[in-house]
Amino acid sequence: MKTKSTLFFLLVLVFVKINYGQEVVCEGSSCSANDYTLDNFFLGDENGVEFGPGYCEPGTTVNAHIWTIFTANSAANRYTLYLHYNLYVDGVYIATVDECYFEGQAIPTNVTLDIYSFQWDCGSQIVLQDFYMSWQPNANKACGCSNAKCYSEASILVRAPLIANFEFNPSCESEYALNFYSTTSGGAPPYTFLWDFGDGTTSTLENPTYLYIKRTLYCNINCSGYRKHRFLRI
Repeated sequence: MKTKSTLFFLLVLVFVKINYGQEVVCEGSSCSANDYTLDNFFLGDENGVEFGPGYCEPGTTVNAHIWTIFTANSAANRYTLYLHYNLYVDGVYIATVDECYFEGQAIPTNVTLDIYSFQWDCGSQIVLQDFYMSWQPNANKACGCSNAKCYSEASILVRAPLIANFEFNPSCESEYALNFYSTTSGGAPPYTFLWDFGDGTTSTLENPTYLYIKRTLYCNINCSGYRKHRFLRI
């Protein structure tokens, strides 16, 4: 009995460690006011310039900032902006963020705000889970939850630059046949594809199979306007 109790205690400790920091706040808020909205979230540099297609090579690490644009829907002043969310990269929990902005001050209208900076692995997907933001009707209200002056969303995908990329492996159909798989990320799916196999043959499939005649050729993928190519030896 003592052994079972000890094992149960260890399992509880492991469970708590895994879930520590992944929080949902201000549950029960009605968020009925519609006087402040979000236009978009995107990855950019420290100056707020959004990363364009092909900004970096897949797998490389770059300094990135998450920016968002807040838009006012009425002329009345709003004060003390509060943000809470759980940050995930490729489905893996990274951090819980709680931040106050413009505390005790009027929030600027139509402002682009830098809400997070980190080292981004080019091509990885950024999601804000359990997103909540609130604002106050006057300057003397404390930063935090608000029953009506708030906005929440279960999941927000941060817009990332279009990064065209692909993988391949041998096909069982023939000695020189290869299966190609698009690993394109970012941009605005659904994607359009144009594969160039280097000998005048093309394909518009997402994941084509191609039979090469020569042993050394190159393959090029044009995904929604952005190109990526490799030299292959078969």
